[in-house]
Amino acid sequence: MQNRESTRSLSLKNIAEMLSTCAHLGYIPGPTGTYGSLFAIPLVIISEHYHIKELVLLLIIPLAIWSSHKMAEAVGLDDPSEIIVDEVAGIFVTFFFIRLSIGILFSGFILFRIFDIFKPYPIRQLEKNLRGGISIVIDDVAAGLYSNMALRLFFY
Repeated sequence: MQNRESTRSLSLKNIAEMLSTCAHLGYIPGPTGTYGSLFAIPLVIISEHYHIKELVLLLIIPLAIWSSHKMAEAVGLDDPSEIIVDEVAGIFVTFFFIRLSIGILFSGFILFRIFDIFKPYPIRQLEKNLRGGISIVIDDVAAGLYSNMALRLFFY
C-alpha cells in the first residue's frame, strides 16, 4: 500500500506530464513544436472571447516552467521533444495585447514558428545559459516577444 507522500508525488508527476505534453499531444511523432503551437491557437481565441487572454498568459508561463521542469527531470533530458507547453506559452506571448483576426492569427503563428526554429540572438543564448524548466520555456517566450513586435510592426 502506498503512503500519502508517494501518492501525492505520483499525482503531481501525472499533472506535470499532462500539462507539459498538452494532454499527451507531445507524444505524437512529427513536428511537436508545431503541434503545440496549433494546440494553443483555439485556446488563444477562446481566452480572447472571454477577455482573459492576458490572465491566461500570466498563469501559463509559471505552469509551463514548473511542468516542463518536472517532466525533464522525470525523463532525464534537458529539453524533451514531447514537452510542448512551452509553445503554448510562446503563442500566448505572440498575441499579448493584440486583437485577433484571421490574418493576425495566421501571421503570428508563422512568425512564432520561424523565431522558435531559428532562434535569433539572444534567444539561443538564453536557452543555453539557463537550466531546467526556465530554459525550456524562455526561448519560446522570447520567440513570442519577437513575434509580437513583428506583428505590431506589420499590422499597426
